[in-house]
Amino acid sequence: MIAEPNNLQQAVQAQAELRSTKKEKRQITKRLSDVFFKFLFGNEEHKKFLISLLNSCFAAYAAEKPLVIADLNYVNTELTPHRVNLKYPVIDIAAQTDQGLVDIECQIRVEPSINDRLMYYLSSLTAESLYRGENYSDAPPVIIICLHKYRAHHPHAAPGKFIFCNRMMEIEDHVEFSKKAAIYTVDLAVWREHFTGLAPKEIKRIDRWLDYLTNEDPDYFKKAEYLYKNDEIMTEVAMAEKVFTRDDDNWFAYLAERNAIMAAENHDRDLIEQTRRETRAEADWAKNIDHIKKMKKEHFSLEVIMKIISDMPKEDITRYYNEA
Repeated sequence: MIAEPNNLQQAVQAQAELRSTKKEKRQITKRLSDVFFKFLFGNEEHKKFLISLLNSCFAAYAAEKPLVIADLNYVNTELTPHRVNLKYPVIDIAAQTDQGLVDIECQIRVEPSINDRLMYYLSSLTAESLYRGENYSDAPPVIIICLHKYRAHHPHAAPGKFIFCNRMMEIEDHVEFSKKAAIYTVDLAVWREHFTGLAPKEIKRIDRWLDYLTNEDPDYFKKAEYLYKNDEIMTEVAMAEKVFTRDDDNWFAYLAERNAIMAAENHDRDLIEQTRRETRAEADWAKNIDHIKKMKKEHFSLEVIMKIISDMPKEDITRYYNEA
């Protein structure tokens, strides 16, 4: 997840909004924010929410018999480094379950090294799971589930597939090396496209959870009543959200992080648009070079080519003309 903001401007802005908004008018639009996500799923009082979310993720992966978690106990999310200056992960939410140790992560921004980070988390959690004198066979399974908001690259995935399970296996024979380590990734961008085409009767528990978590409409519960009507879990979630928004400390922390997320999203959008412009410019430049070469081959004069290609400096046209 995005780190908790410490920017003074964002804190001041959050403080001003905290004072100006009545408690009953507070509405959450960034439910994947670190502070709210941990409140909703990392709280002992809300243990049933995490169990429901985890089981819905396992059930959505149709390639094998799904795991079913009956109970869990939260564990420390800050792992202890064994050497000075050793990098250690601070994970989002971790719990010991009857199916193994589960870590659930939420990634809002694009991170090219996310797979490497998840592998590092998996290794760290595995290394922390045994005490001296215990057998390696006693190590519990370690499962990571990562919800990521951006579209990942899965070139061989079936259309609409949004959840993936990754394990170690022999590459050529596809034989699993061990069932004790698994990384599930949930592509929220692909899921949203999948969800848009669903009829009401086709909506499953995973769809209810992901629609709730990713929807940024402040009036979500009014407009999506059909999703949680007569649904005990989602009705309790709505009540928990109200409790969260009415607590000044929670709300201030949420506002500060929400502002940081929005600033980061704007930065990412600007960066993506700049990359697109540069990519288009590079493509246009390459086309111009190709046109220059072709026109010289057809015996067009340099002067004529300069009149035809107006979006390239004359010195560059001359250089490519001479090199052709």
